[in-house]
Amino acid sequence: MYGHGNVTRIGGALMLCYTATPVSPGLVIGPCRLITHRTGAMHRVLQDTLSERQALKDACTTAQQQLTALMRHASTQDQKDMLAFQHALLEDPAFLEYVEDAIERERGALGAVQEALLHFSTLLRGMDNTYFAARGSDLEDVGHRLCGILAGEGPSRLVLGAPSVLVAEDIFPSDLIGVQRHLLLGIAMAKGSPQSHAAIIARTLSIPAVILAGNEFLELSAGQTMALDGGRGEFFIDPDDAVLARFHHQQQLARRRRLHLESLRSRPCVTRDGTRIRLYANCGNPEDIRRALAAGAEGVGLLRSEFLFINDHLPDEEEQLAFYRACVAACRGAQLTIRTIDLGADKRVAGLTAENEDNPALGLRGVRLALAYENLLVTQLRALLRAAADGPLRIMVPMITTPQDLERVRTVFEKVRAGLRAE
Repeated sequence: MYGHGNVTRIGGALMLCYTATPVSPGLVIGPCRLITHRTGAMHRVLQDTLSERQALKDACTTAQQQLTALMRHASTQDQKDMLAFQHALLEDPAFLEYVEDAIERERGALGAVQEALLHFSTLLRGMDNTYFAARGSDLEDVGHRLCGILAGEGPSRLVLGAPSVLVAEDIFPSDLIGVQRHLLLGIAMAKGSPQSHAAIIARTLSIPAVILAGNEFLELSAGQTMALDGGRGEFFIDPDDAVLARFHHQQQLARRRRLHLESLRSRPCVTRDGTRIRLYANCGNPEDIRRALAAGAEGVGLLRSEFLFINDHLPDEEEQLAFYRACVAACRGAQLTIRTIDLGADKRVAGLTAENEDNPALGLRGVRLALAYENLLVTQLRALLRAAADGPLRIMVPMITTPQDLERVRTVFEKVRAGLRAE
């Protein structure tokens, strides 16, 4: 259910108060920046069916290249996961088949993608399952990118010239990846979902955010000042002095609490009965590791390696070694656990992962895929074992389901270790 606006008049001035659904806590005050995503205004000269099919294929390749480039600049593992999901959507058989059928009906590549977007996003958003309903935004994000390429528009990147609160009907994940974090004050969406990737990014980056505020406030907020409370799920357009004073006071209290928590950063994690708990981080690259250790983590409990493989090429041993060594160096002697490739499901690589599986989440993925392409596993284990010479490193193997899985991996591991010792 969407939020609603309440109008309050104070001394002749007009202040609008809106309620919404909170998804990321925090209080901010700043000017609004309205962003829109409209594919309907895009145009393309219609060609013959064969040319339109080729244009679609080329656009998908370009879109995947853009997403791969964005992955390199993503600041968190969540952001990389989201981009990998969109990368996989561009290879989804159901989506591509629908678009190609529409092209055969002389809709043209651009019109066909627009038709498919409307069909599948409506289907997803109408699902009872909140996770799948939230994926509608990801589909629209990658579809908007595809339409822009087909219309001859260059890749757009959100640039904030000043500290701003983003307001939109819905915010795509790619809007937030690479945006200047110090200028992004908060987010207010007319629609959205707590499980949407934009909401997840907001929580990860501690950006105050609300969703389901309704469309009424969008045009009214453009260029106006907003006071946003992401914890209570309310915001004010053109707030009066009393609201501003309340927000400033609450911000001061929040700063004091943050300083108090920072004073505890270096203290060990111990329960009241004296049990020692070791706190490890979930990371994706050396920068993640540095941030986690600075925040007080005692090491890395999981570092995903598969994003090295979602690229234009499969990384060789030396390329992997350089990455793993950088991760070991970032840990500065702290424990580091690196997971071997967990490709499959929503993380696909052309020519390596299966195009069609009845249940990709439980199909040829993780250790099963690594053992099916044993040369990939051997190369990765060689790089990992060589990197382990620089500092503590543990190896995690994903999706082990039987003792035989583990035995096969250990056999490969021992063979690799013996080979390196001989060298």
